[in-house]
This record gives sequence, structure tokens and C-alpha cells, in this order.
Amino acid sequence: MKDLFRVSLSAAAASLSLAASSPVSATPPSIRVDVHHAEERSGTVTLEVAGAPPCVIVLKGDGKSREACTIPVPAGVNAIRLSGEVRWKHWTKGRQVSKGTQSWKVLDLGPVVAPLRDASRPIGARMKGLVAALPAFEKASGGLVEESTYLVDAGEKGTAAAVAAAEKRLGYALPPDYASLVVDFGVPQLGDSYFERPEKLASAFEQMVKQWGTPRADLEKALSGKTKALYRSGTLLYTEVGDGLGGLLYQPAPVPECGGKAGFYGVHQDDIDSPELLRAADGSCRTFLQSVLWVLSEQLFQSYDDTGDAGVVVDRSAPAPFRLTLHHDGETTGPGFRLQPDWPRYE
Repeated sequence: MKDLFRVSLSAAAASLSLAASSPVSATPPSIRVDVHHAEERSGTVTLEVAGAPPCVIVLKGDGKSREACTIPVPAGVNAIRLSGEVRWKHWTKGRQVSKGTQSWKVLDLGPVVAPLRDASRPIGARMKGLVAALPAFEKASGGLVEESTYLVDAGEKGTAAAVAAAEKRLGYALPPDYASLVVDFGVPQLGDSYFERPEKLASAFEQMVKQWGTPRADLEKALSGKTKALYRSGTLLYTEVGDGLGGLLYQPAPVPECGGKAGFYGVHQDDIDSPELLRAADGSCRTFLQSVLWVLSEQLFQSYDDTGDAGVVVDRSAPAPFRLTLHHDGETTGPGFRLQPDWPRYE
């Protein structure tokens, strides 16, 4: 089991030129460190940012998880530093000691995502702002992240008439932000994955059969009655093409688990009978915007993780804590930790 640290960045919306209308929080961003004291790990490490008290973490190696401390991370902070010593056991080399210091440059995704959070504009216009801000973010990384704007392609725009026809065909209203996205921005293509055109929308069950190529008999056999009902009452707004097929399913209101509001689910062929109702950090069901961020994190933002352990992406525009995971693997310099965003919980 690897040594996991859960690190959360409480992001306050900064005063950004790209999103001047975004609300500004009175609470400065902060890092909340949750430590999993994995077995075969012991020692003491210190997590530091400029201008804040150090966070001293004693690794107990008892297999339990506990919160260590909270450190403020104001906008001026541009690095996270770790120092100390870890004693651990390599599966072939036996007992090892890793010590020294590590430092990660803070790469703030806030200026990119802030336009998308600007509720004063239609989401189609907001997506244009996000795409326009990507090159500046990539350049500001100093070469730590590669250009990946090619991963976002607006695609051919849909029409209001096509959206209206889809709603009539489905028998329920689609999220208004979906209509704005496909009509005002285009039908986004993210690498090989894509949002569904309104002309292609049908029940998720039929989409899996006709568009994913899943044999109908296999679906009938593999799915429980509850899951079949969900797939027949909702539609896939997005299809992920990767290690198998997955996607974002929309179930119109009323969804009991969502207090009568609509629900968004993550689905994948590997767990076809276990769709996941997407929830925010406060336990509420995700909105369309939060679900789009979930998609973007999986298909775009994760591409920024490969920084050679020299940088780490954060998002100071996020209204909920931005979570990072720090884990020990002994393969990096210094104490031997890796620091990466916890994208599945990003919102």
C-alpha cells in the first residue's frame, strides 16, 4: 500500500481579469493535509509554504488516516516545499531511507477555469473564455506542461431546432446549459472523446446499443432492473473513448437522491451495472457545470500532471477545496513523494 497524503486547496476566487464578475471569497486559499499512515512507512516530514507555519507530519505506519494540519496558501505563494526523512521497505531491496527536500512549482489553473465559473454569461461563451485562456496558462508553466489546446475542439455547432427536436423525442427538457454549449460554442470534442450532438440523443440504453455497439442481449443480461430503468429514463450527453467506453448520463428531474432536481451520473463499460451519481463536496448532486468540470478534469486537466514532479496544478478559482494527493513511492528525489491533483473530486 502506498503512503497517501490527501491535500486540499481551499480556493478563493481571485481578482482575475478574465472573470471580473466572479465572486471573491473572504477566506484565503488553504491546504488541508490528510495523512494516511501507511504500513511500512515511518519518519517525519515537514510541508511548507511561504509565510505560513510549517506542517510537521510524523508518519506512524499504522495503516490509519488522520488530518494533520491546515496551511493558508495566498495567491502570492508559488511553491510548495517538503523536507524530512522516510524509512520504508522496498519489495526487493529491503529497508530504505529517503531524505532531503522536494519542491513543486504551483501552477494555478484558476485563470483558465474562472471564465467557465462566470454565471453572468451563457456557458457557451464561458467555454470560449476557457479555451482562450489555455495558451497563457501553458506558457506560464515555464515548459512544465505541454501544449494541449488541441484536445479541445469546438466542433460543428448544433442548432436550437435540433435541441428542441431532441427534447420532443426524449420526452423531457435537456439542461439549458447543454443547449447553450452546443449552440453557442459547438459540440466539444476532447481528443477521441466527445459530447453528443443533439441529433444523436436517445435513451442511454439505446445509445449503448446503437452507438457503443453493445449487444442488446448482453445489456439485458448484465443490468439490474434499477439500472435498466435509469438508462432508459436518461440520456448520455458525453461519451468517453479510452480504456473502454464511458460517459456522462443525464437523468431529468425529479431524482429523489437529488432532492427532486436532475442528476448526472458517471458510467463505464467496466462497471456497467454500477453508474455513479456525481456529487459535490457538500454531498449535493452535481450541476451541469460541475459535471462538465468533471469531464474536463478527466480529459484535459489530467494532461497537466506530467510535470516531472517539478510542478503541481491547483485551481484558486474553485469554490470548494481543491484536493491534492501526496504519496510516497521512493522513486523521486529527496524524501520520495509525488504530489498530484485528485481530479475525480474536482468541481
